[in-house]
Amino acid sequence: MTGNDVTSIQSALLEAAVGDRAFDDVVQTIVDHFGGGGGVIFELNRKTGVIGHWATPDLVIGDSGYDQHINSINPRMHYTLRHAPGSTVYEGRFTNDRGIDGHEFYDWLNRFAGFRYFLGMRLYDEGDTSVFHSIEFGKRHAHPEPEEIERFGSIARSVGNAWRLSKRTHREPDDEAPFPWTLDYLPWAIFALSSDGRCLHSNKAGRRMLDTGYFLTIVDGVLTASDKRSSRQFRDLIATGLSGATSETLLWSDDRIPSIAQAIPTGNNSMIRSDQPALLVYITDPAIERDRAAALISRLFKLSKAETNLVTALSDGSSLIEAAEKLNITRNTARNQLQSIYGKTGTRRQQELLARILGVIDS
Repeated sequence: MTGNDVTSIQSALLEAAVGDRAFDDVVQTIVDHFGGGGGVIFELNRKTGVIGHWATPDLVIGDSGYDQHINSINPRMHYTLRHAPGSTVYEGRFTNDRGIDGHEFYDWLNRFAGFRYFLGMRLYDEGDTSVFHSIEFGKRHAHPEPEEIERFGSIARSVGNAWRLSKRTHREPDDEAPFPWTLDYLPWAIFALSSDGRCLHSNKAGRRMLDTGYFLTIVDGVLTASDKRSSRQFRDLIATGLSGATSETLLWSDDRIPSIAQAIPTGNNSMIRSDQPALLVYITDPAIERDRAAALISRLFKLSKAETNLVTALSDGSSLIEAAEKLNITRNTARNQLQSIYGKTGTRRQQELLARILGVIDS
């Protein structure tokens, strides 16, 4: 499993969030990433036990399907509902192999689909409804490894964000909720732009970002990059988005790790009124501590300490030569380390490397 795989999952989730890709396909991508046998995202009404919206490429839904067994005899569900959303669950947290062998649910699951182990999470709650995501494994897999558990926890949070956004992407704005796109409880800074590029609205994280001025400001009603290094690329991002294509770029700041900006069109601009969002701009949370970023980079991409130090040095916008001077290493050593980092992260250029790594960190 590589960082490139994680980036592919993030891209697939972005497409699913705006309705350009089926969540069934995304689930399959995640299943393949972990070497699992099946997977599912579903919504459960905790009061009635009714399971509503499903996304699964392979689990049978129906009278004798997975949904008919998930509440009544599934010990995972009982365990997960006792814990707060966002907590990663797997068999080892509440049972052992002997317990699995003697339990009706696991006997049924083995006969039904050949599955035994799993990784799962209760993603979030909305009223009486909870949203869940899990990956199923066969007998040969054994209990998940700590790295798999950590990686799943990171990916599952992104799954939850994408699922939550997808439920609103196709909802028409109305008089009571003219901006269902810029939700305050989402972790990203979100800006809704009109077809002529004016900033119509932003969520709480977006307003906080504007207040700090680290990355963005509004000039004559237009969302603008604060740092000169980002200005041209950010204007191009907006223009590309308003032309109907999804795009992304980096936003630089002298005081922060660069952030990723993503522009997502909401539909056909010719059919959108001037007071309705034509483009959504998502900015990843810039408040990432460098020490935490370095630790995550090292674990996720299996970088050496020297390689991690180089990526961290590059992340503030330094050139390779400047980073080498900071780390007190030769330029040739820095070049060799960078080539090794490219190989491990599946990238070819410095900006692509930073976009990939920062996207994984913020997930």
